[in-house]
Amino acid sequence: AVVSTQSTGKEKNDAVKKILDNLKKKDRGLGDLLNQKDEEIKLLQIELQKESDARSSASCNDSVNETELRDQFETEKARLMQNMFELRTEKMRLEEEMDVLRDSDREKAIQLRQIHEQHQREIQALKRASAV
Repeated sequence: AVVSTQSTGKEKNDAVKKILDNLKKKDRGLGDLLNQKDEEIKLLQIELQKESDARSSASCNDSVNETELRDQFETEKARLMQNMFELRTEKMRLEEEMDVLRDSDREKAIQLRQIHEQHQREIQALKRASAV
């Protein structure tokens, strides 16, 4: 019964560690994706500024195209901002889940230590009783 409890605890502990590792990988992936989207927004802003500068130096008849470009940029920017918001929300959810799993893992470790100590006390008691 003692070995069974310890192996089950170890299996649960290993499973929790595996989940934590997976969450950390996802977290890094989300962070990388978030950085990539930030970079895309910066590049689009630079591109818009260049287009805007080029249009202002050209004739005023091109103001319709500039408005279209600005609308396209704003649409793309809004899409990317929504995507970033969703990624940040997912990252926060994963961090919270990781905290819960980490706390659960700590509690399980404490329980396993207590069970181990109790078993050691029982073994010592049995040894003393058999020596008498």
